[in-house]
Amino acid sequence: HVAKRSNNSGWINVLTPGGTFIAKYRTVVKPTAIGIDVEGYTLVCDAETKSVHVYDVTGQECGMAVENVGNPKGIVLDNGAVYIVCTLNQLHQRHTTGYLQKYSLHHSSTSMMIT
Repeated sequence: HVAKRSNNSGWINVLTPGGTFIAKYRTVVKPTAIGIDVEGYTLVCDAETKSVHVYDVTGQECGMAVENVGNPKGIVLDNGAVYIVCTLNQLHQRHTTGYLQKYSLHHSSTSMMIT
């Protein structure tokens, strides 16, 4: 999965490990990082809205997982936890170094939530 921005639109391109194009879907305006969980949900950090959006395996948006994240620049999913790398704190003061915010993943039969 590769996040890109083109003409004020964000896109996720899905490729095979060998680089063959499989699919493309429209996403947030300024995608800065993506993560994929064990059930196939794609989490996309958006610098425009300072949030993390969730997409299902077909590329349909399921909603916003986290809002008011200080300029998200990276995301890591690990054993039920989500770590988001930010460069602004909640008061939107810029940091010269990043910091991590930790959240928990919760799956139901039809959706995923971050708390």
